[in-house]
Amino acid sequence: MRMNDLIQRVIRAYPDRRNPDCASAADVMRRLGVDPHCDMWMFYMAVNGALPAVSGKHDLLRMVGPGIPKIPDQAEYIRDRYELPADFLPLSSDEGEGMYLYDVRTQEVHDYYLARHDQFLSGETPARWKNFVDFIAWYINNDDRAA
Repeated sequence: MRMNDLIQRVIRAYPDRRNPDCASAADVMRRLGVDPHCDMWMFYMAVNGALPAVSGKHDLLRMVGPGIPKIPDQAEYIRDRYELPADFLPLSSDEGEGMYLYDVRTQEVHDYYLARHDQFLSGETPARWKNFVDFIAWYINNDDRAA
């Protein structure tokens, strides 16, 4: 499935989640090191995030807009608390001792658990999703299989 198809599916399901402030989203993503040609950029330019949790999955965070935490706030927090490299951006909060982390270098998405923190930092824990498209496809579906 392509990112454009996933975006259209999300917007049909949640029309109130369209991103009303693309300029701010672009500015924030540039500061966070997100590649303007990647799928995460495309998604957050169209959708404000803050998608409701599906089947017990973590809520996705907003890039910009009202409410906290948002991705930039949570990124600063997890770097301080967990000493994670700046290459990892949280797509969800760390409630429940876990979160989804996007790697800006590889564009992979990790299903991070605090209990496996040392293995994660040493690179022993592979990404669960090979790219952001696979992650979003998994997230909006009602099954629990890795995409």
